[in-house]
Amino acid sequence: MSPSPDVRWALASERTLLAWFRLSLALFLVGLVPLALVPAGTATVLVTLVSGALMLGCAATAVEGVRRSHRGAQLRSSDSSQQPAERSASSRSG
Repeated sequence: MSPSPDVRWALASERTLLAWFRLSLALFLVGLVPLALVPAGTATVLVTLVSGALMLGCAATAVEGVRRSHRGAQLRSSDSSQQPAERSASSRSG
């Protein structure tokens, strides 16, 4: 009989993914601030570059959060497939 997966790991992973998304949303909103503060038609190249960099950071943060979440799920599923004796032996050696 295989051990049931620990629900705490799944919930912690979900909270972490939501934290990545909150950070991504914050970067997006901070990227909009320079564009909103500068009057229309007078946006300089520097303001546009700063906003663009923050919005690219937003996308990169969201992608990284999803990547880490999937990687954690893979590690949990491979770890839960081991028998309890194997798991304890591998945790002592590594």
